[in-house]
Amino acid sequence: MNTTSLLAVVLISLVLLITHAYYRRGFRLTFNFFLFGVIAALRKEIGTFFGSESIMLKGSPFFFPRADVPFFISFLTVIFGWIFTFYIAWTIAEKITDRLGSFRGKIFPTLLFAGLVAASISYAVETIGVNMGWWRWKFHDGRFSVFLVGDAHFFAMQAWFFFAVHFLAVYFLIECSKFRKSGWKAVFFLIYFLRTWSIVFSGGSDFPRIAEELVILGLLIALSFSLPLKFEFPVVKLRNKPSISRSRFIEGLFYLVVFNLVSVLIFLSLIKLKKPVLAVSVLPFLVMIMLAIRKVNLYWIIALFLFILISAKPTMMPVALPLTLFLIFKLLGRSQKPTLGVKLIHE
Repeated sequence: MNTTSLLAVVLISLVLLITHAYYRRGFRLTFNFFLFGVIAALRKEIGTFFGSESIMLKGSPFFFPRADVPFFISFLTVIFGWIFTFYIAWTIAEKITDRLGSFRGKIFPTLLFAGLVAASISYAVETIGVNMGWWRWKFHDGRFSVFLVGDAHFFAMQAWFFFAVHFLAVYFLIECSKFRKSGWKAVFFLIYFLRTWSIVFSGGSDFPRIAEELVILGLLIALSFSLPLKFEFPVVKLRNKPSISRSRFIEGLFYLVVFNLVSVLIFLSLIKLKKPVLAVSVLPFLVMIMLAIRKVNLYWIIALFLFILISAKPTMMPVALPLTLFLIFKLLGRSQKPTLGVKLIHE
């Protein structure tokens, strides 16, 4: 599979995700989400591809080694890949928090899990993509390398986590919260631009970016447990109310995209690259999917968590992280007063 084939898979997947979003979330949320997703991705990657995004990075931190692949194909793959990640991260995180008692339907716990989903996708896609030769990094980040396989790039996972969190935080607060009808809601765009400014005006230092990330992460964790800000979605208005079978079909489109991604990554690891160890990079994302599926019994999840602890293998620690966070939220969610969940509001 080359970069052109990858772009084709991403585009087909996006069509299916847009279809899922339209029938589940309605036209307004779908249109605004994917429109602003494109804008955010372009804002980030135009500087990376066509100029120096920041003094710190001195241009793009990665490059595409295949000279026979049109530059525009690589550019579109990255842009649409971000939107693909944003929507999958939101939906899986939403399904995970639906299982967390009093945290159900709350914005900040969903944001935290969405960031972890994005990071787990990054771990798999970056590890296998680099080994496939789709792109190369100009520097190597060796942090936490003992816990990662395939010379995985922790900088990439960190970047995916915070880019997803910054984008989704702005979208959720402006479009999906009680602030959506406030005249001053545009102030939330500052969340997105704070990260950009911390890089552009860094003067070549990592400190502003790292400080901003630590503040955002600290606030996200604190607000997840302390601020009961709920999603408030407009009522979905469709001409014909979908039947139960049609609703299941629409929901199946989402899982088709997700499991196709997992299948492709595992196929490339085992068959194309013949490096089974790389398939370990897919496990954190696969576990996040398991956490999102309500039919997966909680005891199976606990058993998996105990197995990881007993095995004590460093490369299994990325799998233990989302499991640990899920169990913490699950325990605390049971001890608090149940919430009514997502609130629907009329336009």
